[in-house]
Amino acid sequence: MELKENGNGQASFDFSLITAFRVVENVSQKYFEEGFGGETAQEKPRKDPRKAQEILDEILDEILDEILDEIKNFPQVTRKDLAKRLNRTEDSIRYYLRRMVKEGVIKHEGSTKAGKWIILK
Repeated sequence: MELKENGNGQASFDFSLITAFRVVENVSQKYFEEGFGGETAQEKPRKDPRKAQEILDEILDEILDEILDEIKNFPQVTRKDLAKRLNRTEDSIRYYLRRMVKEGVIKHEGSTKAGKWIILK
């Protein structure tokens, strides 16, 4: 009864589903005239035209540059200090440092506690 009073018309029932039924309510033109319902389709976020790998490589380069900057400014920096300064986990810093050592970008000279990082490239 309320649907008719609002100008929406009669609801229809769809019993074609096996374990449930669907109620379809029609929307009156008045609903749209009052400014409701115009936003029926949600705007999809635009995809970056670059490939995902390019974006990941860019992020990786930024992280490696941040680490290298810290090493330039303070060669005696520890993993723990790098993690705090760059707001990252110690495990992620360990990963990036090992990667840079493997690629020949940096090397560690001296003991674990009193050593320092040397930038090779």
